Amino acid sequence: MVKAASVGNQALLFEQVTLGWRLDERVALAAVVRGHLHNLKWMEGAEAARAGGREFVLDAMQWGGHVLEKVILSGSVEIMEWQLHERGLTWIGEEMFNAAAEAGSPAFLEWLVTRGFTAGLIAM
Repeated sequence: MVKAASVGNQALLFEQVTLGWRLDERVALAAVVRGHLHNLKWMEGAEAARAGGREFVLDAMQWGGHVLEKVILSGSVEIMEWQLHERGLTWIGEEMFNAAAEAGSPAFLEWLVTRGFTAGLIAM
């Protein structure tokens, strides 16, 4: 299942759940690492509920800084937006900025700056 989540194959995840396979935190984190928001949303839905989908997505997303780091490394601004708005992730601007800088993620650095967090940067 981790492989299906990491490549974004929602049809295979569905088939595995239909056959009785169980979702877990590793599956949710695989979707995060690869930036597959559609899989995360599906895992929270009714089709995946019988395989523990929603509870494992919620568990995985509660891992705070660990998940934040994974989201930033994925380069998926969409997952970060989802985390902030749908999951209520606490805004930790400096931590996010440092993680984005360390990961070499220009997309996240730009995203942070457009939201007013510049970590003391001076525009030239």
